[in-house]
Amino acid sequence: MIEKSAWRKRLKARRRALSPSQRQRIARALPTRFAQQARAGKARRVGLFWPMPDEIDPRPLLQALVQRGVACYLPALPLRGRRLWFTRCDARSRWYHNRYQIPECRHPDRRRAEKLDLLLLPLVGVDRQGYRLGMGGGFYDATLASLRGRRAAGPWLVGLAYACQQVEALPVDPWDIRLDALLTEQGWQRFPAR
Repeated sequence: MIEKSAWRKRLKARRRALSPSQRQRIARALPTRFAQQARAGKARRVGLFWPMPDEIDPRPLLQALVQRGVACYLPALPLRGRRLWFTRCDARSRWYHNRYQIPECRHPDRRRAEKLDLLLLPLVGVDRQGYRLGMGGGFYDATLASLRGRRAAGPWLVGLAYACQQVEALPVDPWDIRLDALLTEQGWQRFPAR
């Protein structure tokens, strides 16, 4: 089987092959696609992410959710370790750039992933069983480690990606946690229950 680093290279190339106009059109359609899933529409605390270059852009969805009164949270890097905090993003938030120059917000409402209803995760690739391939930094693996073995207690884990990022099978490590669903420009896909 191909190693994770080779998959990352291949799948990033697929992502880059999309034109800027395709990416913008897909991003603008996310609020409508998101609302097509009843469970997503009921979520009151939603974790999202700030897009890296070539990643699907959840900012139109973030804006639509905030306008609907949904509490939205973006990841914040910890001072030590790799377990992310999620900080509320609204009109009271103050913005800054973290050590990787990714925008983060400051807000009194900070929580761990397990306190969210739904968590949209960035990814480089995802397979047909719902295993996610990330950038390789281990931040989401560390963040979701507390959910291992007790998935019913945590948020609904949803990968957010372009359809071209899905493959048949990816290499899986023991610490990998499967997604519950995937949202792409083609709509929702639920993964088999664990």
